[in-house]
Amino acid sequence: MVRVTIVLLGVLLCLGVALAQPGKEEPKDKPRDKGVPSEKIDPRVSRSLTGIVEKVVATEENSGTLKMRSSGTREGKLYQYTFQIDARTKILTSKGETLKGGLKSPLLARAEVRVVFVDRPREGDKPSPDGDKDRPAAAELHMARTVQVIRAGD
Repeated sequence: MVRVTIVLLGVLLCLGVALAQPGKEEPKDKPRDKGVPSEKIDPRVSRSLTGIVEKVVATEENSGTLKMRSSGTREGKLYQYTFQIDARTKILTSKGETLKGGLKSPLLARAEVRVVFVDRPREGDKPSPDGDKDRPAAAELHMARTVQVIRAGD
């Protein structure tokens, strides 16, 4: 009789513990599908691209524009970028030294370069005063901060 009582108490104790812990038997809720994550780029943070210089328009040694092409994810197409170069832009050799001649250097023609840049809104592209929402978004101006030659051109 004592054995039966001990066995019954053990069974009741096990059942009580199992019932006191809800959720052990039930499957957990699956996390919701949030869809495809989208990339958001902060224009205040420097970004970098590597590509081939196609054209350099130098108004001075350290100011002008640099047109570059870079491979992208579009099917077989290359991305084209135009960077504004100003007096604050560092133009460097592959060793990190200042490039002699700056934008007017012959080493930049068809060279492979790495450009560190930030995006700025164009000065003329301000929202219309009447609040026209149909106006397209302002285009970004790529301001180069560093242009470093990786491999000199042909």
